[in-house]
Amino acid sequence: TKAKVLAAAEKLNWAPSQSARALATRRANAVAVVLARDPQVIANDSFFPAFIAGVESVLAETETALLLQVVPDRDAEERAYRTLTHGRADGALLLDLRTDDWRVPFLDDLGLPTVLV
Repeated sequence: TKAKVLAAAEKLNWAPSQSARALATRRANAVAVVLARDPQVIANDSFFPAFIAGVESVLAETETALLLQVVPDRDAEERAYRTLTHGRADGALLLDLRTDDWRVPFLDDLGLPTVLV
């Protein structure tokens, strides 16, 4: 019965596997931020920690993780976004927008849902 299964799971300290859940639902339950910046610049940025804290507080309500990846250059940034489309994240937040930003059509072509911030 369901009660016996739940009791056994509790006794064994069993928890559902996020990986198995992701396979079954085809959702990673994660949103990504990829930054092509020097990590030292991020550490000294007064905006970024407050932004991340705000994003985390909203994502926590839906048990969605924030995946942060800091990369050194455009090639690494492209690779990171391509990797995200293989089930690592359900979407991305795009920061540091520029005029004619190459990332907007690139992410659209990848089919990765993206929010421009």
